[in-house]
Amino acid sequence: MNSKFIIKDVSKSFFQKEDNSHKEILKNINLEISSKEITIILGKSGCGKTTFLRILAGLEDVSSGSIKFVNTHGAEKIAKIGMVFQEPRLMPWLNVEENIKIHEEEHKIDVDNILSLVSLNDIKKLYPSELSGGMASRVAIGRAIAYDPDILLMDEPFASLDYFTRMQLQKEIIKIHNETKKGIVFVTHNIDEALLLGEKIIVFNDGVYSEFNINQSYPRDLNNSDIIFLKKQILGKILKI
Repeated sequence: MNSKFIIKDVSKSFFQKEDNSHKEILKNINLEISSKEITIILGKSGCGKTTFLRILAGLEDVSSGSIKFVNTHGAEKIAKIGMVFQEPRLMPWLNVEENIKIHEEEHKIDVDNILSLVSLNDIKKLYPSELSGGMASRVAIGRAIAYDPDILLMDEPFASLDYFTRMQLQKEIIKIHNETKKGIVFVTHNIDEALLLGEKIIVFNDGVYSEFNINQSYPRDLNNSDIIFLKKQILGKILKI
């Protein structure tokens, strides 16, 4: 049995001052998310993707329902979360090594091994202002891995990067997943990115969800007939056609 999130009957609403009402963002979500696979949260802007991720991270409370994380024996525990945001959020006054070792009071961190894992070398003494966008994203991922989390949560970490850098980092995510065996929950609005990375894809639309599983190995060919068929199914859910 893998450790996992168990999400049961979860709904989330926000109060709107302008019309004195509550807007329901998530509606009766029932899911299990494994700490051993890459799960993609996919949908248009405003569909509740980031809200759902923040709930998993413990940064938002649910309006109703329950969410718990259980270990490999089925016992409930507090999940140790590694979080990667849209922006790298590196500490500008710390160099790369110091950013990665920010959690070192908990355990010894091998910075060279972490940098190798995210395909960076010889940059330990550089500061965030000296890094490209792709390098900064890699360091942010490395910092999250160095925390030794139960699961990594990533909120559109490549959204601001150019196509070629984004494509390379997608490959890095698969490499990191294969080498660390850590689960990843990855939020995106890019359907091709979802199909390239996901073992499970959860599509949100107007607060409700659909679930798809992909059993194809990496790397994936987006021109594969099964992937094309799955893409049409997912687009149908997003566009309601």
